[in-house]
Amino acid sequence: MKHYCILFFIMLISLFSTAQETITMRNENGVYTVPCTVNGLKLRFIFDTGAADVSISATEALFMLKNEYLTEEDFIDKASYTLADGTIQENTIINLKEIKIGTKTLNNIRACVVNNISAPLLLGQSAIKVLGAWYIDGDKLFFGTKTEGINSSVENTPINKCVEEAKKFESYGEYDTAIALFQKACSVENYQHIYEFALFCDRNKTNIKKYQEIMPYEGICKAAVNNHQPMVEFLKSNPSIFKDNPKNGLRHYSMLIESGLWFLCYNAYQFCAYKLEDTNKALDFLIKGAEHNEKDCLYLLGYLYDPLCMKIGINEDIVKEDKQSAVQWYKKAIALGHTDAMFHCANLLLDGDDKTNQSVDLALTYLVRAGNLGHSDAMETLMNEYYFGYNSQRSVEKALYWANKLYKISESVHYLQASALIGIIYYEQKKYDEAFPYLKTASERIDWKNPPPSYIYLLLGESYYFGDGVNVDYKSAVQYYTTYIKEFEESNSGTESDAIYVYKKLGLMYENGLGVAQNNSNSFKFYRKAANFGDKNAEKMVAYAYLYGEGIERNIDNAIFWYNRAAQQNDASSWYTLGIIYSLESFGNYDMLKAVSCLEKAIECDKEHSDSYYELGRIYETGGEGISRSYMKAGSYYKKAAELGHEKAKEKIKEFE
Repeated sequence: MKHYCILFFIMLISLFSTAQETITMRNENGVYTVPCTVNGLKLRFIFDTGAADVSISATEALFMLKNEYLTEEDFIDKASYTLADGTIQENTIINLKEIKIGTKTLNNIRACVVNNISAPLLLGQSAIKVLGAWYIDGDKLFFGTKTEGINSSVENTPINKCVEEAKKFESYGEYDTAIALFQKACSVENYQHIYEFALFCDRNKTNIKKYQEIMPYEGICKAAVNNHQPMVEFLKSNPSIFKDNPKNGLRHYSMLIESGLWFLCYNAYQFCAYKLEDTNKALDFLIKGAEHNEKDCLYLLGYLYDPLCMKIGINEDIVKEDKQSAVQWYKKAIALGHTDAMFHCANLLLDGDDKTNQSVDLALTYLVRAGNLGHSDAMETLMNEYYFGYNSQRSVEKALYWANKLYKISESVHYLQASALIGIIYYEQKKYDEAFPYLKTASERIDWKNPPPSYIYLLLGESYYFGDGVNVDYKSAVQYYTTYIKEFEESNSGTESDAIYVYKKLGLMYENGLGVAQNNSNSFKFYRKAANFGDKNAEKMVAYAYLYGEGIERNIDNAIFWYNRAAQQNDASSWYTLGIIYSLESFGNYDMLKAVSCLEKAIECDKEHSDSYYELGRIYETGGEGISRSYMKAGSYYKKAAELGHEKAKEKIKEFE
């Protein structure tokens, strides 16, 4: 009897030694606290896996010190901590000689004293990491693993229970045990078990080592070939599953397709073309799928023949490009509702010189169908087609409709392209309050594969300059004007006429210190860039700068050069200024004959240029080198200037009456 009692006692000890320890936590204001004993003092700590250290408030630390739960030797260091608001605070570091949690005893744990009397007590990683295995379920803290106490013996698990037990181990993260149980379940040919194993492997790709070696490819094939419907549906959802099995993938695809699973032809093509690099076999699968009206196969055949498509990574030698063949295959896919086929076929019909009204109408029909089915590229094409009127009558209303439809999809690049066009249209309609947020969104360039239309930077510059839809902000206007110019110069984005406009606008803003520090040198730089494109007004500004040395060293010859360029564009004011330069010795180019000639050309350009009439009157009144004095001519010119409202001429004409 004595021996039996001893045996029972040993068994009891063994039982309790392997049992999980459970700590009941308390919900306090939405967080769970765990009971602890710190140096003999009972406290409750928040179990905080996100905290680095154990932390206590200054109040608790002072209490422990006064009551000898801490000694001065326990205060060991100082450390800086970054708070949630970004500020840095220096805290005291103490050593907690003993922390007890249930039967767990932790020795010499680093803790931080927070300089806040109301700071919570946190049990952080400095303590948690030495607890060993643990997990939380509701308000219970368990020491050990979830799988403790569960019969992990695969050998002792009945076949009919293996799948059920495997799913339990999967939920605990015990994938090796789960795999062993699934494999045991599949040792007896049971299509449902194989199906469950396939699902397990598929959803745990990232968790299973050597995934390709575990997936039950052979069982999947057998089940599908024998028309196990759940497995067939699984393959419809995972048609590329055999791509990860180069050794037997071709055999598996061939077996399944020969059994009538034609929907796998497209993926079989990809497997052969990319994994095996066998283009002939790939094309065989593609044609077989097309023969059985698999729309993806029909579409891809069209794509391969399509001369407009960027067949990146595709062996272009599979078939020879042929526009007509591409259209034929696309139309067959379109009949089955393939939206990509609609889009690409439309592009082909709109391409080249052979397009007709009929082909344009058909292309637009395909694009509208695809757009209504949610095809974002089709929507983008339609909004641009109607806005610019490439192949059809321009319709801003239709462009706005498709842009708004595309915008609502909220797909990265397409979203921003739509935003840009909506903003442009609203701005052009003078709906500035509505335009501005769309333009601003598009300008951020987030998710743009290519830069947004540079025109939006110009419009945003205009918005801030004139206060269209936003408060006047010259600084922001300069920033957007400058961005527009950068895009124009680096990427040839935008138009020459818009660039000239912006160059002059920036020249003006630097000249007058609008949004930037006043700087004649920068002003000249921008005026000069506009002048290089032949803009008359910019040429005059450059000439003026050279004439008076504003922003550039004074150079009369350069001034004459630029005034001549502007004058050649029938600019009366430039001819007039040249006349003044030649008529005054102070400029160093005194030539009265040239002066008269320039002033006469000014009048040819503008019959009402009163200043030129007046200056001619002055020249003939005084005479000069090569010019005889003539009071008759002088009086005639003064009279004409006076008739045009010239005040000095009105005074002069009195002398000739």
